[in-house]
Amino acid sequence: MNAIFLDSNIFLRYFVPDNEEKYGHCVSLFKLIDLGTLRPYTSPLVLLECYFVLTRQYKFPNDRVARALVEIEAVRNMTMVNTIDTHQALKLWQKTGVKLADCLITTQVGKGIVLCTYDTEFKKFSFLRTAEPRDILKRNHKSSSLLHMAKIGGKELFTFDRKLKRLANVRVKSRT
Repeated sequence: MNAIFLDSNIFLRYFVPDNEEKYGHCVSLFKLIDLGTLRPYTSPLVLLECYFVLTRQYKFPNDRVARALVEIEAVRNMTMVNTIDTHQALKLWQKTGVKLADCLITTQVGKGIVLCTYDTEFKKFSFLRTAEPRDILKRNHKSSSLLHMAKIGGKELFTFDRKLKRLANVRVKSRT
């Protein structure tokens, strides 16, 4: 089973589907987690970031945010990482200038665990393995007989629906 630490932006793309491609990748990622193919980790710090962004930026009411946070905690096999190496995080922050919250999260990602994130700032940490949902899906679509990859408009789409895959792979002639 592949272990992944889910950053706040993964949950945010799921709860705020303002980018259809990223939303689709996150939905498929959560389906793989639900199937038991991926072992998810996150932390209360990530929940705090989600709370802050959903309430401040997206103006979600507290009851809606509460449902979202409970949904995160209820993800199948979710492990909440509660340890932080504050000293190490402060050193990383001073050395790289990456947001302190991201430095704190970096210290929570265990060895052998991939940080699943859209945030490219984490790439500044050479010791940290990062991947976007799309990359994790690419690695896992062959091991899951239920997950299919299709190309639509030059974009890769991962789906659990074979019919959608067949339709996506059919070329449509344009009328000229």
